[in-house]
Amino acid sequence: MGFSYQIVVEKLLRPVIRACLRHTVHYNELMELVKKSFVTVAVEELERHSQVANVSKISVITGLNRREVTRIFREKGEGKRESAGITRRVLAAWENQKEFRTKGGKPRVLTYEDKDSEFHQLVFSISQDMAAKTVLNELERIGAVEFTPQGVRLVKASSALTRESSESFDVYTTELEHVQQSLEQIIYGDRKPKNHHLMTEFDNIPKSKLPQIRRWLVREGAAFHKKVRNFLASHDLDINPDPTKEGGETVRISSKSWTSGWEDI
Repeated sequence: MGFSYQIVVEKLLRPVIRACLRHTVHYNELMELVKKSFVTVAVEELERHSQVANVSKISVITGLNRREVTRIFREKGEGKRESAGITRRVLAAWENQKEFRTKGGKPRVLTYEDKDSEFHQLVFSISQDMAAKTVLNELERIGAVEFTPQGVRLVKASSALTRESSESFDVYTTELEHVQQSLEQIIYGDRKPKNHHLMTEFDNIPKSKLPQIRRWLVREGAAFHKKVRNFLASHDLDINPDPTKEGGETVRISSKSWTSGWEDI
């Protein structure tokens, strides 16, 4: 690994270490997690190139000795990443599939009490393996729905998460990975057009204006992502089936705001 990339990796590690210090994850614990992550990613990379992952190959790729790799396999299995949360996919379909929206384009109140209900149909359109009742319980737990005499109503968009949601940290870690992948495609990729990547920063804002600015950014950001979701939904084959087209590709756009003054969080 060249010296320049060592510097990049060191900088990438700083926010991870900062999070560890805030949440009392000590050096020895982090090193064990690093080993497990090396094995997990090595398995993913081998499988991505249609190679069978075994202890010998993983040991060569990662630099971990065979004993360590075997131990991690035994404790963790083959280290495959969990599939994307079905709750988020259900919420996105509820917001974007025509049969679950009103004429005005808002998510409809859905019946939910039996297997022929609209909510069961919604979940079935996403997965035939997950019980609709299980999904509904999770949506209720994270505060995404409320029950009315007419049925279940969506009160939180798929882009919104609570701190109590188990998916919050999944989004956090996935976001970090996709930021890295996006930047590497921009820096090293030669495909046209390039990925979108912009940053806007002003560094002499009055502290008294920060609450107003945060509210504006949240409001305008939500409006932008609603426009993006509507556009991407018009091309998604889960929502618009077309047997003549081959799907499976992923498009992701994220945005975030940061203001000074929250360093104690």
